[in-house]
Amino acid sequence: MTNDVGQIKGLLSNLSTQKATAAMSSHDLEQTSSEQKTEQKVVGEWPVGTLVVHTATWQQMRIKEITPDHKYVCTQGNLVRGTYAKGCLMSYEDYVTTILSENNSSGSIVGILIALIGILIIAILFFTA
Repeated sequence: MTNDVGQIKGLLSNLSTQKATAAMSSHDLEQTSSEQKTEQKVVGEWPVGTLVVHTATWQQMRIKEITPDHKYVCTQGNLVRGTYAKGCLMSYEDYVTTILSENNSSGSIVGILIALIGILIIAILFFTA
């Protein structure tokens, strides 16, 4: 420990210079990694990280990487499920749209059948009484 003001100023100056250099290099690294994220190449229809559904099994997966031959390496959690061609996958948004349209069409048929059965039961009760 020293009481010399000049020596303390010199130490503080060196310390602030070191911190500024470290902060600048840290900022440069963050900027480089954010640029790499924004420049993420999209080889096929979907970028890395997209939620997709395997059309044969209806399993939801995320795209982990895209191979040079334009296939998608997909994962569930941390488990790699496999490498798939574009034709084997559909986006989650398309999957939801497909499921909703199927449910709406089958729902209307079920509703009509229930109404007809109800009318039939009422008719039977009315004519048997």
